[in-house]
Amino acid sequence: MNIVRKQVRRSSVPIITTGLDWRRFQTGDEAPVTGGACSTCRVRPATENLWHNKSSVACRYARSSGRDARAPVGIKTMNYQIDPQHSAAQFKVRHMMIANVKGEFDRVKGTVEFDPANLAATKINAAVDVASISTREPDRDNHLKSPDFFDVEKYPEITFNSTQVQTDGDGYKVTGDLTIHGVTKPITLEVESVSPEMKDPWGLLRRGLTATAHINRKDFGMVFNMPLDGGGWVVGDKVDITLDVEMTRAAQ
Repeated sequence: MNIVRKQVRRSSVPIITTGLDWRRFQTGDEAPVTGGACSTCRVRPATENLWHNKSSVACRYARSSGRDARAPVGIKTMNYQIDPQHSAAQFKVRHMMIANVKGEFDRVKGTVEFDPANLAATKINAAVDVASISTREPDRDNHLKSPDFFDVEKYPEITFNSTQVQTDGDGYKVTGDLTIHGVTKPITLEVESVSPEMKDPWGLLRRGLTATAHINRKDFGMVFNMPLDGGGWVVGDKVDITLDVEMTRAAQ
């Protein structure tokens, strides 16, 4: 393919085209994508100022179907296992109304069926081992495991099962049913952009993501508290959740 250098009148920077019809640029069908991705189909050129065809199949598909066209052509649903050794569920809650206390559950398992070209086929099912809770203070951890809070003997797992996945900028909104302390409520996870897939030294394909959510612990029947002499409570009701997930699948 012959590479032709052309000058855009609105810029003093020469832009390299790759044999695309120059007239299409004048009608808005083609434009250089610089410093980001196409706003329609989210194609991200590997080289700065590379021409991107807005009338391409990917763009037309995204506009007509409303589906996310970030998946490579021909890729179907990818089935992942959450890697417990490289995943964790962190939380943050207000203590005595003056500071945040953080903790995490370090045993997370589950599956992710990911189809970025057809999000209706994407499903996430995850479970957290409540006994793996750690706030770096053994006495506090034991109290959190007791019937005052998680009641780990009766409710050993926290589960999440997705019901809907939607695009949200470069990321996703994942709505699903969260079960804590035997109570199930719908929540929405805000998922940052899913990382590109890469092959690890052992031949597995890996991806990672970070998701956040906010819940009220009282909605899940965790109502224990102690009043402070000056007013207020020892434990806050709002809980901020952050999920760091690494997932794997066999190379095909």
